[in-house]
Amino acid sequence: MQAWRLLATGASCHAGKIFRREESVHRDWKHEVSEQWLMSRKACLTASDIRKLIPDYKRIKAGKIKLAEAMQFAKVYGEKRSQDMDPMSFGAMARGHVLEPHAIDEFNSSNVSGTGYRWWDDRLIMDDALGFSPDALDIPQLPGTRFKSDAAAAEIVGKDGSHKAPEHVLEVKCYEAGAHFQRMAQLASGEKLDERWQVATAMVVCPSIYIADIMFYAPQCRNWFYVEYDSCGLHDEIEVVSEIKEMWIKFKSRMEGKEIALGFLTSKTETEIYNDYMMDTVI
Repeated sequence: MQAWRLLATGASCHAGKIFRREESVHRDWKHEVSEQWLMSRKACLTASDIRKLIPDYKRIKAGKIKLAEAMQFAKVYGEKRSQDMDPMSFGAMARGHVLEPHAIDEFNSSNVSGTGYRWWDDRLIMDDALGFSPDALDIPQLPGTRFKSDAAAAEIVGKDGSHKAPEHVLEVKCYEAGAHFQRMAQLASGEKLDERWQVATAMVVCPSIYIADIMFYAPQCRNWFYVEYDSCGLHDEIEVVSEIKEMWIKFKSRMEGKEIALGFLTSKTETEIYNDYMMDTVI
C-alpha cells in the first residue's frame, strides 16, 4: 500500500489572505556527527549504497555481467575500506539534520498517522550485511551507537541488552524548494520515488517494520507532505534489496581474498602523510 497526503501553509496568496514572506537571509548551516557512527556505517551496506548497486544488479540478473565483473560493487567496496572520515557537514546536508527534529514534532502534532515517533540521532541498526540509520522510530532512542537486529526474536540488541524491535519508521527529507515540489509532482502523477529504497532497506534489516512514512519537509515554502508505505506494497523492492545483500556478501568475501593476495600494506596512513605535509608547510 502507498498513500500520500499534502499539508501546506503560507502560500503567497490564498483565499484573499496575504502571507508574510521571510526576509532574505544567508544561513550558515553546519553540523558535526558522531565519528563512531560514521565508522559503524562502513561495516555494512546502507540504502544509498543499494541505489548505487542497482544498475549492476540488473546487469547481473540479465546475464550481461558476472558478479566478479560488477565494478559498482568494487567501487562501493573501496568506499567502505577508506579510513577517511569527516564528521563535519555544511550547507544542505547540515540543514537537513538540524531541521529533522522540528519536522518530526510537526508530523506528530498533525496526528496524520496516529504513530508517536521518537527522534533517533547518530544510531545504526544492522543485520549481518545491511544497516540503516533511522530519523525516527515508534520506540524511544536507545543508548549506544550500533544495534544488531534479531529478526527471529523481533528485537534489536545494543550495549545494554535486548529491546523490542520497531514496527514503524519515519524518514525526513528536507530538500530545497525545487526538489521538494518535484517529489510532489512525481507522487501526483503516480511515479515511484527513489526514497522508497531507504525504507525498503530498513524493512529488510528489521522485518518487524511494516509501516514506513517518508515526510517531505520544506519550511522555506511553509509546506510539507508525506507518503506512507507498507511492507506488502514494497514487496518487490524488499526482494531486490535482499538479493543485492546476498550478492554483496559473496562479492565482499571474494574481494577480501583478492586484497590479501594482490595488495600491499602502506607504511603510512594518509593522515600521517598529511600531518607531515602540514609540518613541512609551517616550517
